[in-house]
Order: sequence, then C-alpha cells, then structure tokens
Amino acid sequence: MKKNLWKNFTLWTLIIGGLNWGVTALNFNIVQTISTALKFPGLEPIVYGLVGISAISQLVYALD
Repeated sequence: MKKNLWKNFTLWTLIIGGLNWGVTALNFNIVQTISTALKFPGLEPIVYGLVGISAISQLVYALD
C-alpha cells in the first residue's frame, strides 16, 4: 500500500514538474509564482528537490 502511494506521488510530482518546465519555456514559472504568492521563498528548492527524487524513484520502478 505504501509503495503504491509513493509511486503515485512521485508520478504526479514528475507530471507537475514536467508541466512547469514546459511553461518555463514560455517565460512563466509556476513554482516561482506560487512561492512568491505564498511569501515562502524556500518552497522552490523543496519542490525541485522532490521532482528530482521522484525522477530517481520512477527510474528505479521502471527498471524493476
């Protein structure tokens, strides 16, 4: 159960990260906008770190 929850979390994190990269090409950064709106500048590195961990995790699942 926990593995399935983590797998789904990492999948959705990668989807959100990928969409952010897509709109970043259009000079708009969703994560930065949300971080600024919430007045929480530490949010950006946390989100990007989670996206990186999610990518590694999904890679491990894909090779399993």
